[in-house]
Amino acid sequence: MPMSDDTITGPLRLGSKGEDVELLQVLLMAASGGAARLDVDGAFDIRTHRAVLWFQRQRKLWVDGIVGPRTTAALGLKYKTQPPRQPVVPGTEVPSVHMPTAQQIVADALLQPVVDFVQLIDGEIGKSGAGEEDKKKAIEAMNDIILDSFRGKLKRWVETPVRESAALDISMYILELQVNTLQFVATYLKKHGGKVAAIVDRVNRLDAGAIERIFRLLLDGKQNANEAAWDIGQVMRRALM
Repeated sequence: MPMSDDTITGPLRLGSKGEDVELLQVLLMAASGGAARLDVDGAFDIRTHRAVLWFQRQRKLWVDGIVGPRTTAALGLKYKTQPPRQPVVPGTEVPSVHMPTAQQIVADALLQPVVDFVQLIDGEIGKSGAGEEDKKKAIEAMNDIILDSFRGKLKRWVETPVRESAALDISMYILELQVNTLQFVATYLKKHGGKVAAIVDRVNRLDAGAIERIFRLLLDGKQNANEAAWDIGQVMRRALM
């Protein structure tokens, strides 16, 4: 359970764990009106990091993804500084903290809006005039074929060293997502009823070229990963949501 005295012991950042992170996750979801979809598990992961970046931008704070005194105060909490770390004794195990790569941060920015959009489509499928078995198969197809295919491509992309074609790869993934979604959704909703025009319009608005250009700025050192992820997330959400 979160701490009862509404105090965060920080700073909190990627890799932090514990009750203070749970409290942070609850407050970030409340501040976003539910838009930040976080697991309240006490693990400061990439999604929590992105939610902190969003909150800091909204409150015109220094945007670094680190929860220090000012971000804590903006959340309505008290702040307490962590005691200094004890020196590592030779021969003891050093705790590891996973720091995401630029590709992981960008991949997360690409994936989450697509997950939300697929859930929206699943809702439209559920409201269609098809039989229950057809609805179940259609939703499984969206989740298991289209979404999992996109997720798998991003996973392989993250695991591949960055190269010149990385920006073009992203553009191709988006185009494939558009084609696959349109072919499936348009066919299904035309047959069984639903807001086919609205769905098709959203998919068509997704600008693969804009996302490619943002990632090229990252490759050229003109943006850092957090800035690129924010811009990509905005492009994705403006189109899909």
